[in-house]
Amino acid sequence: MTGTQNGAQEIAALYETILARKTADPTDSYSAQLLADLPRAVRKLGEEASETMVAALSGTDEALVGEAGDLLYHLLVVLVARGVTLDQLTDVLAARAGTGAKLLGFVNGTRGLFTGEARELGDGAASRWKSPRGKAPASAPTPMTNEWSDGGFEAGDAMEAMGRGPGGTREWFKATVTKIRAPPAWPPIVVKYTATLEGNKNRLALPEPISAYLHADDVRRAAA
Repeated sequence: MTGTQNGAQEIAALYETILARKTADPTDSYSAQLLADLPRAVRKLGEEASETMVAALSGTDEALVGEAGDLLYHLLVVLVARGVTLDQLTDVLAARAGTGAKLLGFVNGTRGLFTGEARELGDGAASRWKSPRGKAPASAPTPMTNEWSDGGFEAGDAMEAMGRGPGGTREWFKATVTKIRAPPAWPPIVVKYTATLEGNKNRLALPEPISAYLHADDVRRAAA
């Protein structure tokens, strides 16, 4: 099995896991929380996209891979929340590449994304399965709040901003606003992390990369 095939199976498995979280208790599942709040899920997707951009331009390969994983997860959450299937996505990609439709299915008991008779993973003795087409929601999603808001901040302001700490959890850090971007640039608030809330300025204690693009929901005034 190639790395590409293994990666496709991991993506398919993650999609199915997220799909199963639609009926989970939001108090016990982060995925369930996002699935129940599409505007929040979309904001998180934008946040992860901006963090991936920063990592690609100035981060390490490890940081880029980590941010790309977060971006992919949040993209799948938004797809599930909107009822979009992997089949719909892969059909579009296949059409653009001119390679024919790709299906989510089983080959010799292995779940993944396959083309045609799925001969890549076996002798062609595959049972193909295709999920139902996702239906458009009955009504348009609720518009995001604070989509373009700068939170009342200006470049140079000291504040507190959400970031991913060394342990991988999201938490508040001291930060400085380096730039406020005008629409259509989004998220609009560019920050540089300066210290933990306890005042530790060691780079190893701060998010990597050290700068981030954030929206108003992920920044706040520094405590007095």
